[in-house]
Amino acid sequence: METSNERKFRELFPSELHVLQHNGDAAYKSLLREEDKYFSAIQHGRKQEAYEHIENIHRILSVERSAEERLKDYQRFFTFLAGAFAKYFSRTLSFYWEFLATATTLMKVMETWKNEEDYREGMYFVTNTFIRTIGAYHENVYAHPKIAKYLQMIEEHLYEPLNTKIVAESLEISTGHLNRLVREHLNQSSAAYIREKKLEESVYLLYDPNKTIREIADTLAMSHGNFIRVFREKYGSSPSSYRKKLTAPMMKDFGGGRHM
Repeated sequence: METSNERKFRELFPSELHVLQHNGDAAYKSLLREEDKYFSAIQHGRKQEAYEHIENIHRILSVERSAEERLKDYQRFFTFLAGAFAKYFSRTLSFYWEFLATATTLMKVMETWKNEEDYREGMYFVTNTFIRTIGAYHENVYAHPKIAKYLQMIEEHLYEPLNTKIVAESLEISTGHLNRLVREHLNQSSAAYIREKKLEESVYLLYDPNKTIREIADTLAMSHGNFIRVFREKYGSSPSSYRKKLTAPMMKDFGGGRHM
């Protein structure tokens, strides 16, 4: 026997699928690119850069001509953005209850937004809330002196050869002790964290069309082959293919019709 949830899903699914299939593949990919850049800016505390990316998201969403459908696009995307925040930072940093609480609270706040102006003003509130939550996370992590020095060292020496042994010697602790601290506070091994930070920086470097993939690997003090291998493991494509997605033209190449 069909439940009420199953019936509701069956009724809504065709219209949602139709919307996504007719919104334009280029627009959808552009939204995802902007979301990646937006969260990267959030993570590194670059508020102005985050504002620029949320403005780009707004411009993509505002292309839809129908006011009613445009509002639905805002509702869909910003609900998705709140959920993505919890998933993105739980994966790239570590699980933190405040990430999940921020996402669910924002979703409830968004339910009160009734028009485009609410979303237009709210997108800055959302951005500031995200940044405050990440800031609180870092304050909590930085409370441990060794972890604070560890994170600072990784950030300051990202373009140099780095491994757990080098960092442990600099902090004057054993590699075993360092790994235990990192697992306790960052929920992963030291080697995994260093690799993660270098790969995140590589995405930022990929935006520079003048840098070859080999030069990016050299900049990050990684071998060319290892860089390509670990990049593919994390992002599911080669650095070259990923760059094409990042640098593909955005709105100016969009055709007519719906765009979200």
